[in-house]
Amino acid sequence: MRLLLIDDDRVFRNALARMLRLDFDVVAVASADEAMALLLAGEAFDALVTDLEMPGCDGFQAIARIRAVDARLARRAVICTGAHLTDDEIAAHATRGFVILPKGSATTELVQAIRDRIGEHP
Repeated sequence: MRLLLIDDDRVFRNALARMLRLDFDVVAVASADEAMALLLAGEAFDALVTDLEMPGCDGFQAIARIRAVDARLARRAVICTGAHLTDDEIAAHATRGFVILPKGSATTELVQAIRDRIGEHP
């Protein structure tokens, strides 16, 4: 399974990519622009993990841009954020179809969320 990871924090992006590579073929990029360049070049991915707060284009905007090119991938997105969101905010985003996990979540929780988004269960 091929996973696109977008996060502007190089240290976190590299660490998360290393962990996720135990379960997925990970391509990690620093911005929505880099992700779009890959998609427009014909790259295909099974799932998407994106940071929420990034300069220039936040996670919601990145998903919206990706939706215009690959709606299936946008539906398979998980947002991983260091921002403090209340349970009510997370629930409100969930009603709009977004899965949001804190960056401190266990890798197993993130892997399960990704598998749930693509409908794959080990």
